[in-house]
Amino acid sequence: MKAKTQAVTRQMCTEEVADSIKNMMVKVIKEGTGRDFAVDGVEMAFKTGTGEEGDGKTQTLLVTGGILNENKPYSITVCLNHINGGSSVNAGLIAKEIVNRLVAEE
Repeated sequence: MKAKTQAVTRQMCTEEVADSIKNMMVKVIKEGTGRDFAVDGVEMAFKTGTGEEGDGKTQTLLVTGGILNENKPYSITVCLNHINGGSSVNAGLIAKEIVNRLVAEE
């Protein structure tokens, strides 16, 4: 069989905008809410988020980002729904465990 689809590549933003976003996400790990789930020796970039759910009682806790390694880049998203209390750091600690396992495999 021969593939009949063609890959389509579109630029969603300028390289400058992408670099700016990446730098902000790195700063989250180095100076912000991501400090608690940083992994020594691993350059990471993440965005954290906590959102109140419609019931007004539970939250969705989120981190998304990944490992910045040209040879083995990884994207990671952890989303915890219907949580009573906590913060995005709870999702970040799960992401940290994933990063530790990925790094251990290298």
